[in-house]
Amino acid sequence: MPRKLVNAVLFAVLGVVVALFLCYSVRCYRRRRRRGRAPPNLVPIRALYVGPRGEKLLVHPFYAAGSLRRFLQEGINDSQRWEIICKLSIGIVKGLDHLHTRSQKPIIHGNLKTSNIMLDADFQPRDMLETAAVQGYKAPELIKMREVTRESDVYSLGVILLEMLAQKEAANDSPNARDIHLPASFKDLVLERKIADAFGSGLIQQSKNSGNEAKLNAFFELATACCNPSPSLRPDSKRILKRLEEISR
Repeated sequence: MPRKLVNAVLFAVLGVVVALFLCYSVRCYRRRRRRGRAPPNLVPIRALYVGPRGEKLLVHPFYAAGSLRRFLQEGINDSQRWEIICKLSIGIVKGLDHLHTRSQKPIIHGNLKTSNIMLDADFQPRDMLETAAVQGYKAPELIKMREVTRESDVYSLGVILLEMLAQKEAANDSPNARDIHLPASFKDLVLERKIADAFGSGLIQQSKNSGNEAKLNAFFELATACCNPSPSLRPDSKRILKRLEEISR
């Protein structure tokens, strides 16, 4: 049999196998949803494909609202609404808590950042799993050690919370910029007693009008606690979730 024909048959068979696998994965996902077992606030993986040359493909739902990073960068008014910030924060922590506590062995996210958090039409966040922490969200202890931990995930979460307050990115690419990392930038402003300068202007005005200034400060204190340089002093996901729910009431 000619070599080209053999290759064509093999690829056709492979295509059928992948199609069957995709259908099976979707059915399993829907079955889990009906049983109420689908992980909350996590991007569901509908299928995983590994090609003959080692290439890998993850299939997940399409989120038309895009990522949290896009939501914050576009300066949409909703991104500075206190109730939306609380809803997003609680949803992100619920997803992280599921990873950290719902299995016999904790699952470490390892790359929590705004571009890995997808939003649905109702501003419900979905954490997407990837690998390799990036600059700006990386816990300081990862400079000396390679293994990510629950504590390093919490640090990345704290940076995201600060990012939502400040309406600016976690790291500045400019080498001459003063606020290369958000936690360091906030620390400087606290020392200079200029913490209000770090918050988005729309968020400050809204908190004054609605009497939420105390809640805004409590949110900031929680975010900075997550970014504590000492991993052992950072709160765990359950404590963070409980505190956020208290603040949002």
